[in-house]
Amino acid sequence: MKIDKLEIVTSCLKIERKGLLDAIEKITVARNESPLPTETRSDTSRIQADRMLSELDEKLKLLEILISNLPGKIKSAQNHIGLWSYLELVAHKTLLKIILVPDGYGGRQCNDIKLLSEKTPLGKIILAKVTEKNLSIINYHGLKSVVFAVEFNNKKFVIKVCE
Repeated sequence: MKIDKLEIVTSCLKIERKGLLDAIEKITVARNESPLPTETRSDTSRIQADRMLSELDEKLKLLEILISNLPGKIKSAQNHIGLWSYLELVAHKTLLKIILVPDGYGGRQCNDIKLLSEKTPLGKIILAKVTEKNLSIINYHGLKSVVFAVEFNNKKFVIKVCE
């Protein structure tokens, strides 16, 4: 199964962007309907709405930067694990599908695929453990896959590269 990693990341960021725009719109309406400071002394809803709008605007700017910095194309490299690699981690009969992404893109989830930052503890371990000596290439239905194991938080993960 071919995974369009760029499409997954782009979709995830666009969904988040839409949510931010919706929130900005709702808070703007609420702020505009709030009483002015000259109309009331105790109601601080307008001030709180202004603060929320500032924070959401900042998040939106950062998200726009992430979207604009996405690469135009992501190369597939089944025998190499690095940024933009799609991996399946198995531990205790639980499957975790991830795309290893640059710092700033991680922590998001689109469908059942989690975006894992290279700066997270697990991301660092995956990148550090990838050496020729601990990779094994297996054949599965005629397709070659790279498999290796890592240990994280006293749990062993078997990782399969699925380009």
